[in-house]
Amino acid sequence: FMGDDFGLDKGYDSFWITEDGGPKDAITVDTLLSYFGNNEVSEPFLATIHFYDPHSPYQAPSPYDTFFKSSGIGGLDDSPLDTNLWSDPAIIDHLEALYDSEIRCTDSQLSRLFQSMREMGLMNNTLVILVADHGEEFMEHGDTGHANNLYQQTIHIPLILSGPGIEPGSVISLNAGQFDVLPTVLAYLDIPIPNHVEGIDLLGDIPEDRIIPSSGVVGDTAMAACLQETIKLMWFVEPDSVETYDISVDPGEMNLLPTDSLLLEEVLTYWASPCICTPTQNDSLDIVNKLNALGYL
Repeated sequence: FMGDDFGLDKGYDSFWITEDGGPKDAITVDTLLSYFGNNEVSEPFLATIHFYDPHSPYQAPSPYDTFFKSSGIGGLDDSPLDTNLWSDPAIIDHLEALYDSEIRCTDSQLSRLFQSMREMGLMNNTLVILVADHGEEFMEHGDTGHANNLYQQTIHIPLILSGPGIEPGSVISLNAGQFDVLPTVLAYLDIPIPNHVEGIDLLGDIPEDRIIPSSGVVGDTAMAACLQETIKLMWFVEPDSVETYDISVDPGEMNLLPTDSLLLEEVLTYWASPCICTPTQNDSLDIVNKLNALGYL
């Protein structure tokens, strides 16, 4: 999904991706540092780096594979796992530990990247944005992995900004979305934000009552959600059903609340609004085989 087949190489002087798209965080960091080492960076630059490693199958390398398990068990061989295994709480606990191990491993590679960039003098005037694309489920609502639903396990993700003018250690607890990243970068660089760009500058004023939408289609199941302050409403298109939660007191989304009619209207309006653009689909056999190998098809 991050390859040049999808046009994501456009605008870059250099583009690199692993051949199989799989976990290669150390190699990925090496490649970027090699580029910085071999090219004089004297002008403003944009570098985008994507890690696939915190992802199923959960196979962190040693020594990280045992960091979060007192048993010292280093992993499971089969992926995707037999669905029947997910009924065993011990297996779920073990898989969560392996997933945490992958995150810890990638953290170490980020540390190496940032330390090397500091030594190269590339961090003094650089904005760094760290963001994920999704979370991971471990049977909290009867599903595993991701892209199954819009519960918090999947859509509540980290977003960290660091750079000149940003107070270290400050935390903003107000709701934000991935669509806020672009206007935040543009505002930070004093570049006018086009009218069609959704989202807001997260380093500016953030309205407390803003509504953050999300949506997805899994197989034949379509769904949309809106979060306003602490109230979240999910609408499942088929069958026409609604779930409402207050995530401030019920972060696990286990206790249904009465439907919020105004938030439901927001969800339906969002779902009915045309997308700004429709991504093209690449059906080449090579791409299909790679997505199959990664468990996406």
